[in-house]
Amino acid sequence: MNILKFHEEDSVILALNGELNANTALELEKMVNNLPSLFNTLVLDCKGLYYLSSSGLKVILKVRKELAKQDANLTLRQVRDNIMEILSVAGFSSVLTSGN
Repeated sequence: MNILKFHEEDSVILALNGELNANTALELEKMVNNLPSLFNTLVLDCKGLYYLSSSGLKVILKVRKELAKQDANLTLRQVRDNIMEILSVAGFSSVLTSGN
């Protein structure tokens, strides 16, 4: 997986490209843990994400919980239909904010 980082006002955007699975979930988690805590929203741009495993789901939920402790938000945007279906089936769609 390739992760590109951008800053936009008080948000950090991570553009995910490829698969978020057992082999790549740790990469995302490490990147998030190394971000400065000077932002209000972390945006995961999922336009290039075409596969999400249970390990990927786990790290997304973990990131969300950590951000909530810092009064920061997690937003998913440009989520493909197949990824949204996985999030919905797993019950994550009710706890995650998604945008366009």
